[in-house]
Amino acid sequence: MPSPENARALRLRGDGEDLILEEIIQCRRGRPLLLLINLQLPGVLITTRESTPIIRIDPVPEIRGRS
Repeated sequence: MPSPENARALRLRGDGEDLILEEIIQCRRGRPLLLLINLQLPGVLITTRESTPIIRIDPVPEIRGRS
């Protein structure tokens, strides 16, 4: 059983959970991807995610009906 501090950290990770992308701060080949996301957790306004350096950026098809 994780401690209360570890349980909170696991909730903040949100692995495999749906989340709201608030802003892409950086997305450039050779640099880490930096995101601001909203996990919709009480008391947590926004959190950040940083990836390993980006190797390749593929285009994403347009999704109709989304704004």
